[in-house]
Amino acid sequence: MVMAKSVINSHIKDEISLDKSYHDFFDHVPNFIAGYPAMDIKENENSYILEVELPGLSQKNIKIYLSPNLLIIKSRNNVKHETKGYTYLVQERRNSGFSRSFSLPEYIDINNTKAFFKNGLLSLHLPKRK
Repeated sequence: MVMAKSVINSHIKDEISLDKSYHDFFDHVPNFIAGYPAMDIKENENSYILEVELPGLSQKNIKIYLSPNLLIIKSRNNVKHETKGYTYLVQERRNSGFSRSFSLPEYIDINNTKAFFKNGLLSLHLPKRK
């Protein structure tokens, strides 16, 4: 399980509220936002579930920060290029990363939030307080 809980004091690149009044916004999010991995957000009566495609990353490259009103998902992938004895003809693999932030409604039960990472898919389960 990937999980880190802390209060974040950092710049927010992308902020989306999971409040019910923003559901129309989620209906119009493009399939791919430049610089961000593909993500699905779904809801049932008990929780929200975020699924993020992170192909080629390992669990150690993913950081999740959770506070009572904020969720931040970050990743960093450092590519090592072998240069001894090689001349690159094409070099498209580069260091990359992203940071995505979400404002959370106060009824999210952050103490029971769970994260799973398998086969390049990060799943976050954010239960609603009853």
